[in-house]
Amino acid sequence: MGRYLSLISVLLCLSLLTDCSQKPKAGATAPGAGLYLATDAHSGFCLTATTIWEHASDGTYSRKASAQIGDVVQVLEGPASAKLPGWTKEADILRVRHESGTEGWMRADYVAVNSVLGVTTTDDSAIYTLPRNTAATAQNLPVLTIVAITRTTAGQTFVRVAFFDKTKGPLRDVFLRNEGISTKADDVQTALLLILAQQAKDKKLQNTLLQSALSDYPGSLFSAQVQEGVQALKSPTAGKNVQTYTAALTAASKDVPVLSIPDEIWGQSVGTLAKGQAVEAIEETSATDTVGTDTAQWIHIKDPEGWVFGAYLTESQPASNAQSDGSQ
Repeated sequence: MGRYLSLISVLLCLSLLTDCSQKPKAGATAPGAGLYLATDAHSGFCLTATTIWEHASDGTYSRKASAQIGDVVQVLEGPASAKLPGWTKEADILRVRHESGTEGWMRADYVAVNSVLGVTTTDDSAIYTLPRNTAATAQNLPVLTIVAITRTTAGQTFVRVAFFDKTKGPLRDVFLRNEGISTKADDVQTALLLILAQQAKDKKLQNTLLQSALSDYPGSLFSAQVQEGVQALKSPTAGKNVQTYTAALTAASKDVPVLSIPDEIWGQSVGTLAKGQAVEAIEETSATDTVGTDTAQWIHIKDPEGWVFGAYLTESQPASNAQSDGSQ
């Protein structure tokens, strides 16, 4: 009997060792699940692209390295207060070790510790101030927004999140309904690659990132958006049919963006229009797009040459239209 008990003990020990060896490390991908961190208040994700700062002995800070959205960092020290280069006010900072091994200081509000990384899957993910339906706000997060979910709320009906808003900066301690978020590794990784591709200025780099998403994460919810990006890089009109459109137009607001192609996401900026600036239209897309709450066609203008979303322009004299063969 003692021999059998010893054998059982050995088997149990081997089983425990196997289970432990299969547990993902902090920041690793859990098979069939999402990206997550171990329950560790000293590890976290970057909420946006940011700088890792070197602190010199004279008290000054200089740029040491860069971090991307979704990168994993380990908090080594802090928070401390400092005035970083380019900032008018002091901010809380943390000394961190980036997943690359680089150590330095980073803004504390750009890091979300002890969290699960997720991505919004719809354009109507309402933000709530409290985890209940009556606390809804009028603000929605757009699709493909990377969010860091507080680990203790993951899987609940309402999850506490932190994210980076382009106009307001980092936002924390707000809530989203869980059904509008994916934490699956394929979806999060694809979203990160899409975001990096959108931010990249070099077309070869954009294509490399998009092709990586297609080959490595073919089951992602965002495969269609990746294909759109690939098409946009190949076609001067982003795969959209165009028709002749001649008109004298003026910019309806200030800083109207002029893009290289008729696509809000994949078009590269080639300039801006001042409010009231006159331009000449030469083409328009056959179909409409929706940008924000506006729906309109894209207008091809010259001087500066590029594409402008039609809702940002007003017509100053009658136009003439002639349908093309749509082969472009």
